Amino acid sequence: MEALKEGLTLALNKGLVPIMIETDSTEVIKAINEDYKSHHMTISSCMWLMHQLKDPPIQHNFRDRNQVAHNLAKDALNNPKSHVVLDRPPSFVINKLNADRDGHVYLTKSLPTCTCINLANLGNISVIKSSTYGDDVTNSIP
Repeated sequence: MEALKEGLTLALNKGLVPIMIETDSTEVIKAINEDYKSHHMTISSCMWLMHQLKDPPIQHNFRDRNQVAHNLAKDALNNPKSHVVLDRPPSFVINKLNADRDGHVYLTKSLPTCTCINLANLGNISVIKSSTYGDDVTNSIP
């Protein structure tokens, strides 16, 4: 939740709009959508920041579906610094960036239909696009 708050603050300070928020944390999405009482101040701050940023969508994405973000996060953990804003992507993510842009799938998962429905309800449309199952989950999505 703190990472979301930091990212939203950075986006607001730099005037980065419009934005779209993707996370692999279903708990973060649920906390924002359902206004959880735990971490109340952090959630309230995130909600205020999101409002200031014109209420960007927040949706689920698998970590392995966004290798650029995953590699940047790993690098940040290994090289702790204060905030860094990059003008261009670092060389270690160029290949992943091109593959992400082109829709390359790094890993396929076999998930129960109910899990696919839950993830789709959290904004993960890739789970529907790339799924093969007998049930029609699109009828279950509000």
